[in-house]
Amino acid sequence: MSKEKIDKLIFGASRFRSVFHKILVYCETPKTLNMLEDAVKLDQNELFGIQVLLEWLEEAGAISFELNRDSGDEAGKDSGQAAWTTTESGLEYVREHNPDNRILKLFDEENESAVLMKQLLGFCIVPRKLSELEDEFNKHAKEKGLTVNYYLSALESAGVIKWDNGWKTEKEGEKYAVNG
Repeated sequence: MSKEKIDKLIFGASRFRSVFHKILVYCETPKTLNMLEDAVKLDQNELFGIQVLLEWLEEAGAISFELNRDSGDEAGKDSGQAAWTTTESGLEYVREHNPDNRILKLFDEENESAVLMKQLLGFCIVPRKLSELEDEFNKHAKEKGLTVNYYLSALESAGVIKWDNGWKTEKEGEKYAVNG
């Protein structure tokens, strides 16, 4: 059951996918809230803080929370005495949904379009509006009977590009980006 809950959370809140992945990888060994706040930087304009994301992951069964036995009754989840740890279900998710595995699988499945997708990633190192992408890539996409939106959707599902006031290649996708 946890697997379905984890998938539903992470794919339902896709703008946090890379943050969720980073938290799950980082918490393979127990981490305090302070350690997580230092390691996982959120946009300062973000509505939800790290504590909310941790609670969502905990509710989905991806991480667990434990108090240090010596902390006493006063310690809570926001204290330095608490430790977050990735559960076995969370670790399974990380193995299955590693960004490198997802993008390589996509390139394999879309072999004829892999070069175009890599060029899209390169073009989106700098955030781009859809109209810019259409101007640059629709000619090539239409040759394959598709649109730029198709490729953006596939790359977004693979976790290597996201919309953030423009289409922007994520860190995980930068190593696959090519120019021209």
